[in-house]
Amino acid sequence: NIQIFLKFTKFYYRFIQNYSKIAILLINLLQSSSIGIIMLSNCIRVAFKTLIILFIIASLLCYYNAALLTRVETNASAFAIRAVLA
Repeated sequence: NIQIFLKFTKFYYRFIQNYSKIAILLINLLQSSSIGIIMLSNCIRVAFKTLIILFIIASLLCYYNAALLTRVETNASAFAIRAVLA
């Protein structure tokens, strides 16, 4: 379901370069279509696959490994960071 996929990806849009330029094709498809089966054009398929690839290679979406160095950037207090990383 394209709508569910876009809801998931919307949370991470800040971390994916050119997210809005790629996702606009999918967003326009949802806004212009009626309920039912939608035929995807080649451009829309490419946009969908491009977003998937960008999420796969995005460094923010990886499992935490305690053996590796960790870099945390935040404006939260040191107390909150200790609680999250503990």
